[in-house]
Parts: sequence; structure tokens; C-alpha cells
Amino acid sequence: MQMACQSSRVKGARFLPYPAVFRVSFVPMTPRIEAALKALSGSVLVALVVPAAIEGGVEVVAAVVVAAVVTAASSRPLIGMIAGVSVAALMRMVS
Repeated sequence: MQMACQSSRVKGARFLPYPAVFRVSFVPMTPRIEAALKALSGSVLVALVVPAAIEGGVEVVAAVVVAAVVTAASSRPLIGMIAGVSVAALMRMVS
């Protein structure tokens, strides 16, 4: 916390202590920036999910598959995430 406050005193770094979502709200949305932000969220998701699915057990693979299918069917990522987490939790409770 102290370091964030000190770094905000640096010239040109007045938005450092604020969350990234707040800072990005000041960036003008050009088509290029919008495409980069959309691609970034997918790549971060893949970077987190794929290693977990490879190293995880049957529960993880089932949760990823269910989340992907539900997201594709409903076009709502939040519903897919809830379904995937639910499947993982239920499978771990049973086993």
C-alpha cells in the first residue's frame, strides 16, 4: 500500500493507485484498442484454463467442457462459469 502511494507521486503516474478498469475508462476506444482488449481477455482465460485442465483430474476436464458447452449454448460467459464451477464442486463432493 505504501509503495502504491509513493509511486503515485511520480510525475505522470497519477492514476497508478486506481484499478485498471478505472484507468482504461479514460482511454479513447478506437477499433484497434477494442479488438486488442477483446483478444486479451480470451488469451488470459486460455492461459489460465489450459494448464489447469492438463494437470487437473477428471473433475477439472469435465468442468472446462461443461463451461465451454454452456457458454457456447447460452452466449453468456457468466452462466458457463457458474455451470463449470458447479460441476467441479459436485464431482469433488461425490469423489
